[in-house]
Amino acid sequence: MKNHQITKRFWVLLIVFAGVGALASYLIGMQQSVWFDEAYSVLVAQQPIGEIIRLAAADTHPPLYYLFLHEWGTLFGWGESALRVSSALVFGGAIAVAGVLVKRLFGMRAALATLLLLIVSPLLVRYGFEIRSYALASFIGITATYVMIRAENSRTYQRWWWLLYALFVAIGMATLYNLLYLWMAHLVWLAWVYRREKRLSWRAPWLWSYVLSVIFFLPQLPTFLSQLTNGALAPISQPLTLQNLFGIISFNTVYQPFWALGAFTSLLVLAVMAGLAYLSVKSKVFTNKYAVLFALYFLFPIAILMLISLARPLYVERYLSHIAIGGVILVAVMAAAASRHHTRIVGAVFVGIVISMGVGIVQLTNVGNYNFQRMQKPDVKSLAYFINTCDANSSVIANEPYVATELQYYLRNKCDIAFYKEWDTLRGGYAPYDKNPLQFRTLVMPAQTKTLYYVYYDSPRLLAPASYRIVSTKDFGSMHVQTLSAE
Repeated sequence: MKNHQITKRFWVLLIVFAGVGALASYLIGMQQSVWFDEAYSVLVAQQPIGEIIRLAAADTHPPLYYLFLHEWGTLFGWGESALRVSSALVFGGAIAVAGVLVKRLFGMRAALATLLLLIVSPLLVRYGFEIRSYALASFIGITATYVMIRAENSRTYQRWWWLLYALFVAIGMATLYNLLYLWMAHLVWLAWVYRREKRLSWRAPWLWSYVLSVIFFLPQLPTFLSQLTNGALAPISQPLTLQNLFGIISFNTVYQPFWALGAFTSLLVLAVMAGLAYLSVKSKVFTNKYAVLFALYFLFPIAILMLISLARPLYVERYLSHIAIGGVILVAVMAAAASRHHTRIVGAVFVGIVISMGVGIVQLTNVGNYNFQRMQKPDVKSLAYFINTCDANSSVIANEPYVATELQYYLRNKCDIAFYKEWDTLRGGYAPYDKNPLQFRTLVMPAQTKTLYYVYYDSPRLLAPASYRIVSTKDFGSMHVQTLSAE
């Protein structure tokens, strides 16, 4: 197909790639169980709006995604399929915006390379189906970047573009606080461009756009400051060490943390890193200010987190998933530029990168929404199907509110789920269960009914009432259920 024919059909190709990416993400997602973070999203989103805002303030994230999910669930239902569609559609939208942006800045070849890499990017596909804010954050990040570039180039409607950009920055901060690092990358790039072009002054319109975005964000600022010290993030965050730094590359290629790489995947990741180094040298794209922008898009948030890690660990791989689009675009742009002079070698490097990501998609399909913080793979769907329902003679006991949260998504309106937690006050992700009458604080399970289903991860720690005996123990991935009977 000739280039001019491809150009004419670009919009068709864009829709196809965006649709394939969204559909692939959705289909992979529908093979997974809803896990704690997702079940928590639903639990919060099903509350009245005032309670949503209160619960979000008790945790680590802003409230906008929960409000979005509240409206989506009200309109389309709270079934797993409808909820995963909401994320998959937003992921497809992010692919489409990225394709349009890259074509505008770098041409058709780079746009097609970007679209291909995006639909096989395992980290983006992974969070493209999750019932969390990460796909929406990716969409907001790339769309704000598009709007910023339109504003920077505009001569007629510049003020309106900058106003729209300010809105996106504020909306992004109300969706995922970690987008702040991307907005900082934008700010650094704008200052660099305006200084290089000798246009830097306090009258620069983008400076006032940022001032306006801060004004938009002011109502959320007190909550944000309190969330910095509420301790809800501490159990899962890590410092951005050299191992985690390489892990960012391995997650974005073969979808494995660095410490889990085997011999083959280690060689594959090393080959990708060598290929990227080759492309960066041969492409010579960094004389292009927009290539610098996408380098900052991906690398600046990582650099900021490394500096923050000197004082406080804040790295969680999913909190950086939204910058993966910038990395993909940078790789595609370098490959497209280098291919004009080094066709065979660049082609081999690009194919190798696609293969590594393909391995990552296979890995993602196999491990699903594996929890790398707790080293657990949930299979709550199968376990809930085993329990199915409760009656006057049976009840469910969860080892902790974490387990209760996962179970409640599938067993809501079917079972009351009692859970153990020794604390008097529950905060953070457990805040929805604070003062819950089903909480018990002793290690002996309450003797509620003739049959108890005791659900736990790893090893059991609760004690059965004296009159009960264990009838069976079944395993569902990392999750286990003991059936206890008083008969």
